Parts: sequence; structure tokens; C-alpha cells
Amino acid sequence: MVGLGGFSPVGLSNSRKWRKGQKEFVCSVQGVDYFLQSDEEVTRFEASPQQFIPHLHGCDPAGLHRRKQVRTGAIEFGTCYKGKLFFFASTENRNRFQENPTWYLKSDWQLAGVSEVTQLLDMIR
Repeated sequence: MVGLGGFSPVGLSNSRKWRKGQKEFVCSVQGVDYFLQSDEEVTRFEASPQQFIPHLHGCDPAGLHRRKQVRTGAIEFGTCYKGKLFFFASTENRNRFQENPTWYLKSDWQLAGVSEVTQLLDMIR
């Protein structure tokens, strides 16, 4: 599975600009491949991947909570909350999240019935 549609999470974090990563600079976290732009980005990413990885690896938290559906969010429906990226399957889900983000974040895994991130990712592959 390709994370962030092939865009660099480090580049996005640094400049808030969507820049395509390069196939020669790939880091994998829990089965998700993140494409980066340089050796320097690889070093930064590997030192602290959770700083750059979107919440739930980009799965839609609103769909997960409301319908117990695991769906990959679209980068077009993204938002940032407390410095973390979130992606949603629709503008409606993004709006619901923005109305009460703490409700969606308080117990992601318990509500979904999923105990580990890898199980969640297996569900969308």
C-alpha cells in the first residue's frame, strides 16, 4: 500500500506543499510505503516516522467510528488537527470530524474492534 498517494510526508510537514516522492527513497512502516524526496528526508523520517505519518495511515476516522467501515481517506478531503494529518472519504466525514475531533480520537481501536494498526491496514488491502 502506498501512503499519501506517493507524496512525501516529510516535504508536506516541512513546507505544507504536496511534492511527489521518488521511488529510490522509500520507507515502509507497518506495510505502508512512504515515498520521500532525498536521503535527508529518509533520515528524518526513519528517526521519527510517527511525526510524519497521517493518523491511521490515512484511513477515515469518521467512517471508522460511525459505521465501523475501514476506508482510505482521500488527500483532497484532508485536514490538520493538533499538528497531525487526517484524511477522510468525503467532505461530510471531514466536517463531522471538525465539529468534534476529540470524540473521534478518544478510542479509535476500541470502537473499531481492531487492536493493532496492522490489522486495520490488512482490512483495506
